[in-house]
Amino acid sequence: MPSPIRTNQYPHRPESIRNCSAIATRQPSCTWPTYSPPLHYNADDDTNVGGQFWDGRADSLESQAKQPLLNPLEMANPSEAAVIDAVQKGSSAELFKSVFGIDAFANTETAYDNLVHALASFERTAGFAPFSSKYDAYLAGKTELTPDELAGLQLFDDPEKGNCAACHSSTPPADSPPVIHRLHL
Repeated sequence: MPSPIRTNQYPHRPESIRNCSAIATRQPSCTWPTYSPPLHYNADDDTNVGGQFWDGRADSLESQAKQPLLNPLEMANPSEAAVIDAVQKGSSAELFKSVFGIDAFANTETAYDNLVHALASFERTAGFAPFSSKYDAYLAGKTELTPDELAGLQLFDDPEKGNCAACHSSTPPADSPPVIHRLHL
């Protein structure tokens, strides 16, 4: 039987981060979540893998999309009904109805689920995650890094200095989008 998810895997994060409704946690990037598997414990290397947000508290893009809308430290909407009311009064209301039906706003819970489905669907598009940074081009052999950039990469990888690569690999495996392994949170 696999070990349970460990919430204290990273000593620089507070133990309470899994119950962080009052703590602002930052999504590291909007480009990698599509490729992140559901949060699970990997016994082979004793790490937590996957999930959305840095602490893995959401297992899907839909679940992730729901949280910032209502979080008082992010978008601060008071309720799902307030979110749906804003969409219904906004410029995309007709588009929303064309996708989800003429009665798209009749049931708040269904409309909210449809809204987060639309957000997650957008996050899954190729244009949302182009992996087009200079570092991505460097990894693909399409550009060279400047001396300062190379010095930064060396600092990132050096276990005696930055030691960032101990958790955030700077050389991802070829079978996976690079952003996941650079962050590896």
